Amino acid sequence: GSSRESTSILKHQRKSTQDRDESVLKALHNIKQVAIDVQSCLERGDLDEFARLLDYSWQEKRRLAPGLSTGFIDELYTLALEKGAAAGKITGAGGGGFMMLYCREEAQDAVTVALEERGLKRMNFHFDQQGATVVLNVANFNNLWVAPYAEPEAQFQTQ
Repeated sequence: GSSRESTSILKHQRKSTQDRDESVLKALHNIKQVAIDVQSCLERGDLDEFARLLDYSWQEKRRLAPGLSTGFIDELYTLALEKGAAAGKITGAGGGGFMMLYCREEAQDAVTVALEERGLKRMNFHFDQQGATVVLNVANFNNLWVAPYAEPEAQFQTQ
């Protein structure tokens, strides 16, 4: 992760929504539809469509507020795609934090090496039927740096 101003990003997004900014409202509606479509494509096992939707979601999210992406984030995302990642996005408010990438198995090593050379650390994830969980590898805790996060997290789970 990296330090970021999530509070100011979210304040700008809230104000744009309250002011009925057409671009922001359209992006929010598109992101909502992507979530519905992602569930469907994952249930079908269509990972190519999942990748397309993940990238589209990231492009739409970038429209929500200035500072949501940075030159460094854009550089890392482009590098990951060049090394074989199919798609990705920044989770949370944006401006830094956690970059989630979807890579086919044959591209994972190249993407990992390239991003680790830039100071990022790999965290594996997989899909399951339990919903989202976070497990901290305590043995590596001293090597982790977690960016401050000001706003509360909502947890969603589909059955």
